[in-house]
Amino acid sequence: MRAHALALAVVLVIGVCAACGDVQTEAPPKTIQHYVALGDTFAAAPYTSHTVPASGCRRARHNYPSQVADALGVASFTDVSCTGADVRAATRRMKARRHRLEPQVSAVQKSTDLVTVQFGAYADDLYDKIADACAPDSPYACRLSLAAGGMQAIIQKVRQSLGAAIRSIGDRAPAAHVVVVGYPRHVDGKETCKALPKMVAVDRRAWAQVDEALQLALSRAARDTGSSFVDVYAASKHHGICSAHPWVRSVITDRHRGIALGPTAAGEKAISELIHTTLASDPTLDVG
Repeated sequence: MRAHALALAVVLVIGVCAACGDVQTEAPPKTIQHYVALGDTFAAAPYTSHTVPASGCRRARHNYPSQVADALGVASFTDVSCTGADVRAATRRMKARRHRLEPQVSAVQKSTDLVTVQFGAYADDLYDKIADACAPDSPYACRLSLAAGGMQAIIQKVRQSLGAAIRSIGDRAPAAHVVVVGYPRHVDGKETCKALPKMVAVDRRAWAQVDEALQLALSRAARDTGSSFVDVYAASKHHGICSAHPWVRSVITDRHRGIALGPTAAGEKAISELIHTTLASDPTLDVG
């Protein structure tokens, strides 16, 4: 009996030790070293700080991608965001003034471990349509409610187009953490001020609905592709055109404060902080 018990004990010890070999330790959080920023006017942020031609793209020195790169202390940073870029610019060549630009995803390499993506506001000239309809020197009120159906149709295509662009990023850099960045709101359904163009309540509501629908399309594209999403729309409540601290410009371009309907310097700072907060909430990342 004693020999049998001893043999059984040995078997149990061996089994426990074998099981010990199967214990897996969690991988330590990784630091971000190679960051690529893709996007449109809100990422390029012309005139919110010193702005360079950037092959026709007009990028500001202190746009939010630059602020994110500085905060993370990355080893390499590539910003290919471009003023006026449609979502198609992610995967197709784009013409910017006299320049013919390569698809923005071309900047993504296998070593890239962070990509921020912000497209949709200029799909089929969406925001430009609003600016044109609400020209500040027009004697007539903007009638955005009449054009709302067409703008909503444009937004419905954004989810699919953006999803395809994100999958292209994944093909080039399978290990990259992709962050989809939303847009701030311009108006709500009630506010009015001198900075807003002439419009009645129904048109302000139509504009607010465009902003909200765009945010929804981007959030769904992020969910479809397993990407992180930065809900700038929700965070920008009380920071519309009529607020004391707007994150967006009116329909008038100011070469010292920002492009029409684009971001302000305050908006760029806020977006960079929102991105950093999103990255810091991911337990697989070490952002300091």
